[in-house]
Amino acid sequence: MNLNALTASAGHYVLVEGRIVSLGKSSRTRYLNFGRNWKTDFTATLSTKQEKSFSDALASAGMSLEDLAGHAVQIRGVVDLNDGPHIHMTHPGQIIILDGNEDRK
Repeated sequence: MNLNALTASAGHYVLVEGRIVSLGKSSRTRYLNFGRNWKTDFTATLSTKQEKSFSDALASAGMSLEDLAGHAVQIRGVVDLNDGPHIHMTHPGQIIILDGNEDRK
């Protein structure tokens, strides 16, 4: 993942591949952090209102949202700049798991 390229792609639809470092949650938002510094690194988010549809889709792959930390994924969507490059996901089809539990690092 190239943060400069992502920043330059603001407003454009892109495919981003990387490993999720950590997960976060507030009352309204789930955070998938791709770096240790959420203020500058890439982050993907989803609304907690959409959490069930993402959870259902991940369950069909034998996973849950809580299982995503440490996994390599592909995220697709429009890049926004909000404390670093950011994609807000609205549909489970925007995330693809690229590795399984046995490949986790």
